[in-house]
Parts: sequence; structure tokens; C-alpha cells
Amino acid sequence: MEWTKNKKKWIFIGAGIFIFLYLIISIALPAFTEYKIKEILKNDTNFPYKVTFEDFDMQLFMGNASMSEIHIKPDSTKNKDESIMIENGHIQFIKLSSFSYSDLYFKNQIYAESIKIIKPDFKLRKNPIQKNEESESKSFRLAMDNNIHLKNVRIENGNVFLSTQNNDIPEVSLKNFNFEMKDIKISKATLKEKIPFTYGNFKIAYDSLYYKFSPIYFLKSGKAEFENHRISIMNFELDTYRSMPETQKLLKKEEDIFTIKNGNIEANGIDWSFQKDRLQVKIKNIGINDMNTRIYHNFIPPEDHSPSSFYSTKLRNLPFDLTVDSLQIKNNQLSYVEQEDFQSPESSIYFKNLNINGTNIAGGNLIKPETHTRLQATALFMDTGKTQVDWAFQPANQMDAFTFKGSIQNLKAGKFNSFLIPLANTKLSGTIDNVDFDLKGNKEKCTGTMTLTYNDLNIEIVNKKTNKVNKFLSSIVDVFVKDDQSKAEAEQVTIDNKRTEPNSFFNFIWKSLFQGIKKNFV
Repeated sequence: MEWTKNKKKWIFIGAGIFIFLYLIISIALPAFTEYKIKEILKNDTNFPYKVTFEDFDMQLFMGNASMSEIHIKPDSTKNKDESIMIENGHIQFIKLSSFSYSDLYFKNQIYAESIKIIKPDFKLRKNPIQKNEESESKSFRLAMDNNIHLKNVRIENGNVFLSTQNNDIPEVSLKNFNFEMKDIKISKATLKEKIPFTYGNFKIAYDSLYYKFSPIYFLKSGKAEFENHRISIMNFELDTYRSMPETQKLLKKEEDIFTIKNGNIEANGIDWSFQKDRLQVKIKNIGINDMNTRIYHNFIPPEDHSPSSFYSTKLRNLPFDLTVDSLQIKNNQLSYVEQEDFQSPESSIYFKNLNINGTNIAGGNLIKPETHTRLQATALFMDTGKTQVDWAFQPANQMDAFTFKGSIQNLKAGKFNSFLIPLANTKLSGTIDNVDFDLKGNKEKCTGTMTLTYNDLNIEIVNKKTNKVNKFLSSIVDVFVKDDQSKAEAEQVTIDNKRTEPNSFFNFIWKSLFQGIKKNFV
């Protein structure tokens, strides 16, 4: 009987202890855990924000913790040194897996095997009080080293909006982005590197991007994916966010304005790293499809007399190191437009069905003396002329030596009128059967040969004011220009053209080719 009473007593005591422990684990421990997390975020001087959340849940034995309806606001008591600040942030749900309670309770550190962030929505502002990059990077590294360690990170269905102070026009807008990074490792050694952590695999995907990256240009794209060794971007665009007259007012000197529409870009075999704080990028293949590029030049701004560098010079002077084993451009369109002013008609030339195969493109410190870059192109020039070009150069050559050879076949001369009438008050008709050219040159001089055949060629001079044919001047020109030049009659003419420093590469090529054309016609 006595034993039965003792047994019941110990059962009641055991049940009481169990209930007591259950209350501590289910009520007190989550409350204490929530308190510790808030204290870490509150006391971290490198994290200048107030973070609140509505619900906190933990599964002690599974090592999981979660928060919902997280709100992030600037903390007026903290030093806001970052160049970009969070004005308002909201996260629908955060889940921490394999959460380390011992690190939280005894080291004041948040450590977890992985974190999942659902529907983050951030509105960012550029801070008018700019801080230097080195100090800003140091604050970020201290926050990583002292308080937060995560091995795997996953973000789903996020949105980011960045604007300047007192302006709701976006500089960056990123919609419905997803991000995943695995095997993140942080150590004293990695914190000293340019990227203060190492990682295994990563993936970024989004539905749309808008990025205003200069006073003139913005770029945007549709769906895109970035992985360790691959990039895919759909509907890439580059454009001006002001009208063309307003854009020209911003230019201090004459400048080509580039616009790009509907480009699809894919790059594979990407490896990148930092070598002595310098970015190094190696790419096996880049493919660009269905892109429409327009180059516009207006003569309203003051003429630019500064030297223009060739592409080999631009590659040598890249601020990072680059190699691209192969480049394929397929089914693209390219047009060049000149205009005296906005009251004058546009003068334009264009290429359709432009296809380019490029090999051995290198820049920066990855250029070798033997690197030989080659670009082979085919296109339809002005809707009719079948065009082939073979362009080669050595980026290491300090004189920017190059070869540029090719041919144009069956070009209807009248197609040139959209370019020649506004530019030179000249009108053509007839057919250019074949043009063969072979040029060699450098940044100072271009020499070479050209052979040209044509039939029924007619050149007329157009009055600038009335836009009518000046019959008198046209008849004088007709005396000096042969109507036909067959293959048997064609002579190979020589080209010898000196360059002035403001001439860009393609302007230099055009003037060299035009010299050969004039010699053939007259």
C-alpha cells in the first residue's frame, strides 16, 4: 500500500516536471529565442535598421525556426553610412533550418544550415551622404563575421525598387526574382578577400529588370537566368530615357547614341574570379540572336576633336581581364543614322540578317602577344547587297594593325539614296554587280585594293532646297562617270588613306572604301 502511494507521488512529480519543462520549451524558450534575435539585430552597430516581425515559431527538436510578416525600417539612432539604404522593407515569411540555439544563446550569433525568404519586397533609396567603398565593405564584413552565418540561402518571388532621394522614378527595378546560393563558407581568410565568402552553386532568375546606369541610358530585359557557368537574358534593350533632342542637349561633344531592341543573349562556360583584386572573366561561348541595333549621330553638339581609339586599344584598356573563345551573332539588324539637325532629313544605311562568327576575343591582362582576334560576318546590305566581311587584328599590337577584306554583290544603287541624298545631295540608280576589297592598316594609315563592276549607273545632283534634280550639274557629272563597268573592263584600284585621330575605326574604313569607289566610278 505504501509502495502504491509512493508510486503515485512519483508519477505526479514526474508529470509536474514534464509539464514544467514543456511550458519552458513551448513558451519560455521561443520567447527567449525571439528576444535574443531581436537583441542581436538591435545592438549590431553595423546594421542600421529596425526589424520587427509579427509571428515567431520554433521546432526545437527539428532545429527549425520561422518568422512571418517581417518589417524593416531605418533606425534613426544608427549610423547610416551605406550608399544605398532600405527605406521600407517587408518579407512575408522566413524559415531557418538546422538552427543553432547554442550559438544564439552563448555566442550571440545567428547560425543556420539554410534560410528561405519568401516574397521580400524592398524599396531602396540612394543615400545623399556617400561613404567610401572601403569603409562600407568593412562594415559589411564585420556584420558577417560577428553575427550572421548561413550555409544555404534561398529567396523566392522578391521585388526591389531603387530610386534617388525625393524621386520616385526608378533607377533599378527588379521584379519577381528568385535567388539560391549553396555551400556558403565564411572564415577569417575569406573575409580578407574581395568576395568575403566562398560558395558552391548559385542561381538567380527574374521576370524583368530596369536599370538606369547613366544620365543618358537605361537598360532593361525580360526573363533572365544566371547560374555558375551560364547566363541567359531574353528581350534585352538599351535605350535613352529622354527624347533625342533632349539627349543631344546633354552631350558636350558629338557622340554616337546606341539603342538596342529585342536581343536574346546566352553565354556558356563562364568562369570568373578575382586575381589580386582584379576581376577576371573567361567565357567559352556567347550567342546573341535577333537583336536590332541602331547607331544615331547628330551634328548639333560641338565637334569632337579628341582621339578615337580602335577596338584593340579598348580591349587592352579594359578595367578587367577577359577572354571569349567564340562569339556567334545570328539574325541581327544594324543601322547607322546621321542627321544635321532635327529639321533635316535622316541619312541612313543598314544591314539585315547580320551574322557574325568571332574567335579569340581577349582583353586586359589576358591578352597574349599571339592572340589573334577574328570576326567573320555575312549580311544583306540595304536589302539587296549580299555582303561578306573578314576582319582580323591582334589586340596586343600597339599600332592597332588590322586586316579588313570582303565583298558586296548585286547591290541596287538606288538603295543608297536614303543615305546619299541628305548627306551629299546625290541620287543614284542602276546596279552594282560586285565589289571586292582587301584592306590592311593600323591607327595611322590604311592601304589596299578594290575591284568594282556595275551597269546602268546614273548619278544625279539634287537641289538642297527644292529636292529636285539639278539637270545641269547632273549632265556634267555624267561626262566623267562611266555608265557600265563589266568584269572584263574592271581594273583593280589602289587605296591609300591617312587617318586623322578623331576618326573611329568604322569611319576610317568607310572613308578608305569610299576612296576606292570614287576611283572606280570616275
